[in-house]
Amino acid sequence: MLQSLLQAFYNVRQHRLRAGWRLLVHLVATGFTLILGYIFLGVATYFAGISADGSLFLFLSSGVQSVVLLASVFFASWLLDRRRLSGLGIDHHWARELVGGFALGAIAMLVIFAIELAAGWIVIDRVGPSPALTLSDLATSQAGWLVVMVLVGVSEEMLSRGYHLKNLSEGFRRLGGVPSVVFASLVSSLFFGLLHAMNPNSSAISNLGVTLAGIMLATARIATGSLAAPIGLHISWNLFQGPILGFPVSGNTTDHSWVEITQGGNTTWTGGEFGPEAGLIGVTATLMLLATFVVWGRYKNRPARFVASLTHFQDGRPSWRRTAQPNSTNMESIRDDYR
Repeated sequence: MLQSLLQAFYNVRQHRLRAGWRLLVHLVATGFTLILGYIFLGVATYFAGISADGSLFLFLSSGVQSVVLLASVFFASWLLDRRRLSGLGIDHHWARELVGGFALGAIAMLVIFAIELAAGWIVIDRVGPSPALTLSDLATSQAGWLVVMVLVGVSEEMLSRGYHLKNLSEGFRRLGGVPSVVFASLVSSLFFGLLHAMNPNSSAISNLGVTLAGIMLATARIATGSLAAPIGLHISWNLFQGPILGFPVSGNTTDHSWVEITQGGNTTWTGGEFGPEAGLIGVTATLMLLATFVVWGRYKNRPARFVASLTHFQDGRPSWRRTAQPNSTNMESIRDDYR
């Protein structure tokens, strides 16, 4: 009886909590740390006279969020999961996927901009620095936004398509390889959408749009076998969307964008004050990117290997205790580790 109760919480063979409990502990610890970080930020910016409505506060809050998320994933992987970060999709084969993902995100946002401009849904008010800014000031602002978008892209992908997708895939593994990864993608994407529910100008429609974007990014992770592609796409999508082209980024406005626009058109199509993710034009772009990654995965022709890498515990023992791990394609020997 006691052994059965223990097995509901703890995997004795793997020497770690089961997936659901790992995710719960990580969620509580991350939420608590984020609250402390935001309290400290609020007090510090209050005494420093920094407005909570300005770009500097957005920059600082994004930094706090990113540092907390990255630290939480690192420590949870080490202490709770007993795995190296490479088990989340970080390996040395990253350059092509990162560049490919970045290019796809940039192209998608440029196409959205071109369509809205041609349809008369946006009007370009300015290109380059405003009268109140020098070119040097604009370049400094753009560099700052680049840092923010890199931090946000890396931290959110490490959390959602890294830690969450991996642990959920392991948790659902008894459903079978492909079903477990599909369910894990859906659940992690729903949580990704909920994380944006408190953003300015959010709505049920915007949450659905962000959830669909999460499914697309999960598809990128599965199709390429690496976090590099979704990280690259996440960075370029946000960077071109806000700091370069002047759209809102998930409800947040970015000061000193390279292009300043006035948004018009039907909000059902444009997404209005939340940005393209909440509009049909953004949904269409997301679906096209999803299809692109499906084709990418078929071109690489290794879907079974990538699914197995998500559903199975391959590198959990610390280096000083690790024994030889089975090949990810040897399904019988891997399955023994779960009994």
